[in-house]
Amino acid sequence: MVVEVVDLSMNAAVGPAGARALSDALLSNYTVQHLRLRRCCLHNGGAVAMAALIARNTSLAILGLAANSIGPPGIAKIAEALATATHLTELDLSCNSALAEGGLALAKALASNTSLTVLNLSTNSLSNDGAAAIATALKTNTTLKSLGLESNMIGEAGLNALGDALHSNRSLTHLRLDSNIFSLLHSRTFLAALAASPSLVSLGLARSSFGDGGVCVLAIALTTNTGLESLDLSQLTNKIEESGGAALGRLLAANSTL
Repeated sequence: MVVEVVDLSMNAAVGPAGARALSDALLSNYTVQHLRLRRCCLHNGGAVAMAALIARNTSLAILGLAANSIGPPGIAKIAEALATATHLTELDLSCNSALAEGGLALAKALASNTSLTVLNLSTNSLSNDGAAAIATALKTNTTLKSLGLESNMIGEAGLNALGDALHSNRSLTHLRLDSNIFSLLHSRTFLAALAASPSLVSLGLARSSFGDGGVCVLAIALTTNTGLESLDLSQLTNKIEESGGAALGRLLAANSTL
């Protein structure tokens, strides 16, 4: 039997030592393509071991490292390996502690990486600086298709930086920005990018707090968008009221893809 998927999630005993043992074992393994280690207490030491695996294993395509208390030093090591990796297509780093520093390191990796198509960075406290760095990388990256930036304390500055990147990026199709802190009323660059019909087909803005006024300006921007097929506005902190509902109604009447 050939083993292609290994899932050790929710095993706190793995830890850094277990990660090193796994990395050593998989360096000579060419059948495992999917490794999941969610909530395995890897910390930065385990992240270093996973970075070595990314750099040297040529069969691993999907790696899940969510919720492992990995901070900027560990994220930087993973980013260093990711910069030259040619095989990894999906990477889940959600629910760690990359911070803006880790975001900068990952941005440098994305600027040169040519294999990654899915990257989940949700809940990493990236802030505006981290989001802006990722946005800069998106201007030159041509392979990433799905990016998760939920719950990262991204405000208007970070959102507008992402909007600026969307003007030139033509590969990103799925973007999640749920549970951030921006106001769409002050995010003109992002709204202009949506209006200009970028490559996005799916946009997540759930659990946001931009309220009825934000919904109105979003609806106006999307009136001329011809690519978006999915828009998630569920569980908004400030409920959609009559004016927002009417704006969405007009949007759906005018937009032929949503």
